[in-house]
Amino acid sequence: MQVHASLALLASLLCLSISLTTSAMPQSMSEAEQMKWDPTSASEALQFCQNVGLVGKTHTSRSLHKAFRQPSEDGKMIATDALKFESNALSMAKKKTTVKSYLDLAGALGSADVAYLHKTDLFVTGEVDCSRIPDVDTFRSYNGTCNNLRFTTWGAREAPLLRLLPSAYGGMGFNEPVTERNGKLLRSAREISNVLHIDKPVNDNDHSYLLMQWGQFLDHDLDLSPESPDGEDCALDCNNEESPCFNIPVPDNDPIFTGAFDRECIPFVRSAPTDQQCEGYVFPREQFNEITSYIDASNVYGSDEGLADELRAFSNGRMRVSFANNLPFDFSCVRTDTCACSGTFPICFKAGDIRVSEQIFLSVMHSLWVREHNRIVGVIKRLNPGWTDERLYQETRKIIGALHQKIVYTEYLPELLGRFVFARIVPKYRGYDEFVNGGILNEFSTAAFRQGHSQLRNNLARLRDDYSTIDEITFRQAFFQPGHYIFEQGNPQNAFTDNFRPFVLGLLNRNSQQVDRFVSEELTNHLFEPVDDAGRPTGPGLDLAALNIQRSRDHGLQAYTAYAAFAVTRLCELGVPIPNPVISKENMDLILRVYTSIDQCDLWVCGIMETALDLALPSSQHTGGQLGPTFSIIISSQFIRARDGDRFYYENPGVFTETQLAAINRVTISSVLCFNAKMPTIQPAGFRTPINGNERITCAKVTENNCLDISPWSEHSCEDRWSEYFCTLFKLIGGCYSTHYQSTLHVSSFCPKTCGLCTPKKICF
Repeated sequence: MQVHASLALLASLLCLSISLTTSAMPQSMSEAEQMKWDPTSASEALQFCQNVGLVGKTHTSRSLHKAFRQPSEDGKMIATDALKFESNALSMAKKKTTVKSYLDLAGALGSADVAYLHKTDLFVTGEVDCSRIPDVDTFRSYNGTCNNLRFTTWGAREAPLLRLLPSAYGGMGFNEPVTERNGKLLRSAREISNVLHIDKPVNDNDHSYLLMQWGQFLDHDLDLSPESPDGEDCALDCNNEESPCFNIPVPDNDPIFTGAFDRECIPFVRSAPTDQQCEGYVFPREQFNEITSYIDASNVYGSDEGLADELRAFSNGRMRVSFANNLPFDFSCVRTDTCACSGTFPICFKAGDIRVSEQIFLSVMHSLWVREHNRIVGVIKRLNPGWTDERLYQETRKIIGALHQKIVYTEYLPELLGRFVFARIVPKYRGYDEFVNGGILNEFSTAAFRQGHSQLRNNLARLRDDYSTIDEITFRQAFFQPGHYIFEQGNPQNAFTDNFRPFVLGLLNRNSQQVDRFVSEELTNHLFEPVDDAGRPTGPGLDLAALNIQRSRDHGLQAYTAYAAFAVTRLCELGVPIPNPVISKENMDLILRVYTSIDQCDLWVCGIMETALDLALPSSQHTGGQLGPTFSIIISSQFIRARDGDRFYYENPGVFTETQLAAINRVTISSVLCFNAKMPTIQPAGFRTPINGNERITCAKVTENNCLDISPWSEHSCEDRWSEYFCTLFKLIGGCYSTHYQSTLHVSSFCPKTCGLCTPKKICF
């Protein structure tokens, strides 16, 4: 009876504790954002949505598209000022005022014009006093400034995009988008998409779906060109030709858009320009990068300190999480009077990049790295109990950025390009070069790295631990609909459902699609298509292939053949075999159905139609490389810049100690997934399919071989620290560690096994 009374008292105290620590439900989106409120159950979340009038709210594809390209307030101001300057410059040019054009300057400088302009710092938008940045020699700034201490804004947020080749705008060559080439009008981007980029699934038999998803996640760490802020009216009138409108005409016989929704055009707003005036010269329109250009995990932590602070827990170096260690929710969309997400639970996740909720697999990748941050920082905290929250957070942020770089350069790029091709066109790292601008190439962000749009399948799958299928949903059901992540499909319960592992298994057990001209109709006919609760469309979607084509014309990219010639020349210099023909006769015949000649072809269109460079090598060296000559050179050029121009690149001497670097180099994408998704088995090379020597093994074996040893980050002697710890533990409970003197520390099932915490040669008994 006394025992029952004690239990009752304990239960009542527990209930009281919960009631005291659970805050009241906020009454508005702004209040929820201010409170950093995270609902504790599905019913509570749905009740909140109902209270603030979000349940059942739908959004047009246009509003969803705009939501993830929304520029920051700083970006809007820069874009507005740039538009004013551009208008004045064009007015001066029309009046034949004495103005030096970019083309005049290019002629004087010769073929190295663009490299010269950037190297001489003409494009720097303002100097930064690096002495004001705390720990500038140890940790990155959030916005990328002072990575390069000589050219302080190179690679920083809102820096101008760079170019491999000079721009080729229409009109006077300064500003107008491309509408013709070689005196011939270009066909509508939608018409080209309908002919060339149809949906015909072709599996990439070498690579898992994780390859596609890592590519998108990585892209969102590197670049985002925001749209001009004054493009609200572009969707109202298809014939609106005022800047910045560049709408895409829809053919009269369009199989999708002239049907039930009778769409005359696909609305298109031009990318915001940046100021390109320097010492009296007028430069053509140039776009800017809204985020940092470095591989620095800005998609996890943000590209400005304000957002970074919103994502932090400010306790023990941890990141904020919601249910089951998943991403926190974003209530800040109230600022734009619309929420980007829709469906059953129309509240987006919050992460370092605004596009986090664009589709569910992308949200999964974001969640993975927040979990990994909190896992690593927990171990570092145990090793260094005296470290402050700030020190714990910054050291872990630095590690996560290094892990991203290690995975990119040792796993992702060798798989995308082919291991032999990668080794030939990406030279070995020779150290940091302050005269390499780590910024983003316009050709990379606008065309080449959009090759991943061809890798997308039609659906997303949830799988069981034995890799059998639970269910699948189409991508049109996954665009900006996080409810599919946090609830059982079509059946919200009183508790959230953690679908993290089932979706991770879906990424590992499905193939990517091959990089070719074929694009899923989920992207070409149903991109961001608004649907009702039953999945029926309530309005027209967008066409991503057409948007890619139009964006390259908006950005003034030259025709495909100019870049192909550049790439072939570079490959010949490197002694790399080139496919013959570069574009097959079948593909060339199709190209000539929509272009008057190959010299008219848009870069993205013909770039994904090239024969893979990997196939020009001897058959013994075929490893599944996906890209042709042109995209291989553009993409490798970008990643050489991102590596050699990054003072904090993880292999740069002094960034990490030798033992820390060795620990980082052991990690693989599969080991990171094992630690956080805790699936029973996985293929050792996560980007490849589980066949031909890459068959699945237990996660225990993967983590034993490829774990991150945190002991090099300890300020204590490893042996002394853990001898003291386990001696104390032995005195308390006894028998809680193994008797293996010479092996990695393992403890019994009663104690949690933590991989790589320390590898002492002996411990206290």
